[in-house]
Amino acid sequence: MRAGSKIETVLFDLGGVLVHFAGFQSLPELLLAPLSPDEVRRRWIASPAVASFERGRLTPDEFAGRFDAEWGLRCSRPEFLSQLLSWAGDFYPGARELVAEVRQVLPAACFSNTNELHWHKNFTAYGIPQSFDQVFASFELGVVKPEREAFELVISRLGLRPEAILFLDDTEVNVEAARSVGLHSECVRGVDDSRAALTRWGVLG
Repeated sequence: MRAGSKIETVLFDLGGVLVHFAGFQSLPELLLAPLSPDEVRRRWIASPAVASFERGRLTPDEFAGRFDAEWGLRCSRPEFLSQLLSWAGDFYPGARELVAEVRQVLPAACFSNTNELHWHKNFTAYGIPQSFDQVFASFELGVVKPEREAFELVISRLGLRPEAILFLDDTEVNVEAARSVGLHSECVRGVDDSRAALTRWGVLG
């Protein structure tokens, strides 16, 4: 375990850390303007339409309209929503087992920027929220990462000191925001990275 640290809860992001998310690879073919997956990722994180949807402020139909106006779709809006629904998948191989392993020694929670479609149609169907001790979905909280308010709200609901929480996310800006409010945080991609970080912090042997 890192010197001076005592982790009491592990807080996981979902997409890209423990769960399949194909949006950044699939979205370019739906757009009028050619964008690489990396460019899509950067724009998605900064998108006002996406942020509003993930705050729970837009219906799916309203989101499709806002997204089309902001990005420019080559497909119909219903087709876009159908494709959107297919992007969020199940746990990566070994991810469910990793969370269960963590829960043998510490509580495990998840904090995801997500929307009502992915949460209710995909994640819940795969049993993903049920695999954690506590779950925090941005569209239910009304705030999104990397906003300071989002992390402060989650910290409050966990009922812990920030330094007692280890947060794993696949987006550097979220990791930096988490550190700014006192969480221990690392940028990881997938199960192997997550396990390595948990080992470095002494959560797993």
